[in-house]
Amino acid sequence: MDKKETKDEVKDEEIEVLEIWQPHADEIKSAKDRHIKMSKQSVNKLVIILTVLAAFLIMWYSTFAQPLAFNVRQERIGNWEICFTDIYLDDTTGTAEEVHAPSNTCLNATFNVAFHTPGDSATYDVTITNSGDLDAELVSIVVNSNKEDQKFILYSVEGIDEGDVLKAGDSVHAKVSASYNKNVVGRPGDGTSFSIRFNYEEEKES
Repeated sequence: MDKKETKDEVKDEEIEVLEIWQPHADEIKSAKDRHIKMSKQSVNKLVIILTVLAAFLIMWYSTFAQPLAFNVRQERIGNWEICFTDIYLDDTTGTAEEVHAPSNTCLNATFNVAFHTPGDSATYDVTITNSGDLDAELVSIVVNSNKEDQKFILYSVEGIDEGDVLKAGDSVHAKVSASYNKNVVGRPGDGTSFSIRFNYEEEKES
């Protein structure tokens, strides 16, 4: 009799233990609700972080990127037009004579002169006009000629120098000269051809 009661008691205890550890439906629902609530909180935090980051990027762009883009556009806005507007033979000395009239593109002019006697020279008057609305600075003057003629002919440019600024709407006159060097032995060819180029860039703000 005692043994039977003992078995029943053990069985009852086992049932009670199982009942204690078995989750109820409301506990499961509560746990799910907590999980959903935590998930929503995590999503909300992520949204807040992304919103703050986006606002920071917008502020940075407004402060730094837009002025930089404006400056780049500002340098390109405007009409750039600097060209020769007049070229003519101003003077010759000795027996120098013009073989062909000068030809030119916008800022590159080509001359052809015959020098017969040492000391001969030819001088051209050139006019450069800034017809655009951007101030320009002369950065270089380049003379090109036949390599053989370079031994005999001297070139010079007066009235304009590198670094000079040509304001929008203004013109500048320069003298371009070529002369037969008296201090060399020999003579150039029958016609000496040379060209000169004036290189301008937009004036940089100081």
